[in-house]
Amino acid sequence: MEGEMMGDQWFIGVDVGTGSARACVSDNLGKVLAVSERPISGINHPKHFEFITQSSTEIWEAVKEAVKEAIRDSISCVEGPVGVISGIGFAATCSLVVLQVQEDEGKLVPYAVDFEFQNKDQNIVLWMDHRCDKETDEINDACKDDPILNYIGGGFLPEMAIPKLKYLIDHIPAKDLEKILFMEFHDYLSIKAACDDDLTLYYKISNFDDGYDNYSNTSTKIKMALDGSLKGWSKDYFQKFGLAKLYENNFQLIGRLGPKSDNLNYLPLPYAGSKIGKVCPSIASQLGIPETTVIGHGVIDCYAGWISTVCAKDLSNTLSMVAGTSTCFLIAHNIDSFIPGIWGPFSGLIKDYYISEGGQSATGGLIEHLFNSHPAYNELIKLSTLENKNVYQFLDDYLNLLAKEQNLPTVHYLTKHMFLYGDILGNRTPYNNPQMRGSFIGESNDLSIKNLALKYLCILEFISFETKQIIETLEKGSHKIDKISISGSQSQNVKFVQMLSLITSKPVIIGNNPKYTVVRGASLIGNAAYQGKDIKDVMKELNVSGKVLNYSDNGILKQFLDTKYQIMVDMAESQIRYRKLIETTLNS
Repeated sequence: MEGEMMGDQWFIGVDVGTGSARACVSDNLGKVLAVSERPISGINHPKHFEFITQSSTEIWEAVKEAVKEAIRDSISCVEGPVGVISGIGFAATCSLVVLQVQEDEGKLVPYAVDFEFQNKDQNIVLWMDHRCDKETDEINDACKDDPILNYIGGGFLPEMAIPKLKYLIDHIPAKDLEKILFMEFHDYLSIKAACDDDLTLYYKISNFDDGYDNYSNTSTKIKMALDGSLKGWSKDYFQKFGLAKLYENNFQLIGRLGPKSDNLNYLPLPYAGSKIGKVCPSIASQLGIPETTVIGHGVIDCYAGWISTVCAKDLSNTLSMVAGTSTCFLIAHNIDSFIPGIWGPFSGLIKDYYISEGGQSATGGLIEHLFNSHPAYNELIKLSTLENKNVYQFLDDYLNLLAKEQNLPTVHYLTKHMFLYGDILGNRTPYNNPQMRGSFIGESNDLSIKNLALKYLCILEFISFETKQIIETLEKGSHKIDKISISGSQSQNVKFVQMLSLITSKPVIIGNNPKYTVVRGASLIGNAAYQGKDIKDVMKELNVSGKVLNYSDNGILKQFLDTKYQIMVDMAESQIRYRKLIETTLNS
């Protein structure tokens, strides 16, 4: 940016999802000027499919390229003075990054966490990795009847950091463990920006104290982490989990940017958007940004989607639905009570409000599973390419054509005798059961493109039905939900959004630039940190309501969909009953 006439402040947001890294530049009014995206890979062990890992080295290279391109594109698209990059914020999946301290070289380097700990390049345990089923059961058994489980819907799930940590600590050789750092993914990105791989700089920022008093005393009354992640747990709970190693030497195994303090009982949680440091010279050079760029405390990606879409004046009656590979449902409120199957209430994200969360482990991932497993997928690619459409547009048009050919008033009647329960990666809400799996009634020997399209429609129905179930769970817990605010990749699917409104009987708001909502939320974190403002104030000033879709039907279609919803619930509860019958038989 050297030589350019300088104007207002610009802010960088970085969002690392399951399959891509995105960067955006937003101006001081919250408008996204440019977005860049790079693919990232993940490795699924061919035999031990529960092991799913990624590379922080590959991902940081993708982040660098995305940031530099977003800045270049922003400069080329603006008329008038170019803005000054003033703040940066990071959002990422709830994955776990593992680094090793190399004292002799003064560096932090990746540590292998793949199957048998062989490939040092694979140092991220992806959120959907399920290697820790046994450890999850052990922790839940140790916490039986403890109120801690109420905060996470009734029990830990393998997706959470704590069971993954227990697996790693139980399996990493003791001689290596003394020099390991475990980090939440968004913390890793912030730490990378603040110190690169320099160990001396890391030790400085891990006790960062800039007089910025913006830390939650705890995420809950009993001192546990936000969303079941790393920071916030008290020593007592780490002891109960069998993870006493984590609090030795002032929690030195947990990588973080935090307040300077000795003899901690738990690691405090900086609120989203808190100022936690500035980019170091080497990273500033790599990204082409000033060394004065302020880093805001980052968040899990779903929280960044919430930050970007919800208007602060309307926090407590809007359900934010951040829909990508998985889907998270977030609501801010002041209700200090638990709901079975719902995570929270947590107080560590923003001041003055609790956050509660429901979720679906596989939504976009369920569609990907269909595409990867159905024999007609190659035909779908061929036909959609011939018609110059993406696969979703093609399927929507194809389903409409099928309904028209059969003189049906709605595409939903095409699947009247097809019933899907789609929790292929376990259930978060309301059953909080990682053992739940998908089931389908209506299978035949049809392997055609028609069959693929009908199963795709069943998936859209299932996601909508389970959203309705999550809303009912929240409303039973005294929450009043007036509307849904949707963001993420699925928000671009008009048929799905219409279906969602119809099935839930709620208006659905599609945010501006819905595909890039999360990365914009990350840039707002950088904005808040630069200004030293509460993130809620930034949300109030810069978020605007998007397009509202409100579909209703009081006739036979609504009755039909309500009946299919009851069938979906029955399929879930029957599966739970069947599992208990088998366990009873085997244990008798």
